[in-house]
Amino acid sequence: MRTLLFLVSLSIYLASTYELVRRYQAEHFLVLETSAIEKADSLLAQKQWQEAKYLASYLSTRPDLANTAHAHSIELAADTALDYLPLQTQSFLEGMISGEANNTASLLGAVSLDLFVVGDVRDIIVQGYKELTEQNGDKIILALSATGLSLSLLPEFHWVPSIMKGMKRSGALSKPFLETLGKAANTALESGNFKPLGKLVSHFGRVVEKLGIGPGRGAMRAVHSEADLAKLARAASLNPKQSYAISTLTGQRGLKMLDFSGKNVASIAQKIKHTSRLAKLAKKSFGA
Repeated sequence: MRTLLFLVSLSIYLASTYELVRRYQAEHFLVLETSAIEKADSLLAQKQWQEAKYLASYLSTRPDLANTAHAHSIELAADTALDYLPLQTQSFLEGMISGEANNTASLLGAVSLDLFVVGDVRDIIVQGYKELTEQNGDKIILALSATGLSLSLLPEFHWVPSIMKGMKRSGALSKPFLETLGKAANTALESGNFKPLGKLVSHFGRVVEKLGIGPGRGAMRAVHSEADLAKLARAASLNPKQSYAISTLTGQRGLKMLDFSGKNVASIAQKIKHTSRLAKLAKKSFGA
């Protein structure tokens, strides 16, 4: 009985210790349950070359998260694909024909019409007609098209609403952010006040400008609010690769840990940890 009592007590002690350590890690670190290098491999296989390059570049400096030699090989393979013009041209044409996108080149193809005034005029006519006749027009697309037209005299900004429309259509924007975007679009269309929508477009433009279209598309899945987008924009201005790694590996958990200025992006990137096999086994054993 004493031996049994000792074993039971030891089990409770180990379980409690593990739980306390897990809670401490959850509060102070960004613990990954899945393999980061497998994520980079998956991005490469899906022809998301710029994203694979960014993530592999980050992992090549983190031997605690991945095999650095493997990460470097992914980075080289992504670079080769990005420099191969026929492959990039093929992706561009596929995006332009299908309207679907899974990387930078195909997304540019999908929004190629929108990069000219033709696309914005088309969307205003189509969505405006639907809204007037059936009350089911896409107000977000409609508002972004109007924003695009208003910026047509400023070519350096005109591309931003077009890319945002492309990401919205391809499902790259999170549901909570779409709700935020929808409220700003309603305000713009109903009251003529484009300021809230303009702020979102401005922050989004900085994210895509610093990360690139492909990585920006991947990072936007972690954005749930205007505050998330603003922090990501500021962090991306300071360190694009670490900002992308935080967004794609840890999601909104990582964005929440960024301060408003984004200046702690490097320290947050260092807080990404990988759960050991022993920890996973302990979690399964003592979880209940």
